[in-house]
Amino acid sequence: MERVLVVGPIQVPSLSGVQLDHYERPLQGISQLDADFYTTVVMSLPMDRIASNGSPIDRALDFIHAVQEKAPGTPIIVVARRNSLELERSIRERGVFCYLCQDLKPQNWREILTYSFAYSTAQHPRNHFLPLAS
Repeated sequence: MERVLVVGPIQVPSLSGVQLDHYERPLQGISQLDADFYTTVVMSLPMDRIASNGSPIDRALDFIHAVQEKAPGTPIIVVARRNSLELERSIRERGVFCYLCQDLKPQNWREILTYSFAYSTAQHPRNHFLPLAS
């Protein structure tokens, strides 16, 4: 079973063969990276505060940096409710796997997660299980 860490106010539909661990607060999600292996991390923008202050861009970049430090090579999918070119550019420059500007239908989630699992498998081949069932 693939495991996905979901952080922030976003609804990722239940999918066969995927365990979703959802945390509203980014610091809770980051602390889970010490305890568990996740195939993919999905983060929602806007997010709760990560630092004690700072702009939404700074807080999002702090979260991405923390994930990359604790789980190098793990794909990060960022879902924004509204797009800002400055935010999108800053996040893409960090090397996230995917930046999305909308909620997705379940079949779209299956597709993007399947791609992220394949990428993650290439990065961490010993930590993966069976592919998603169709």
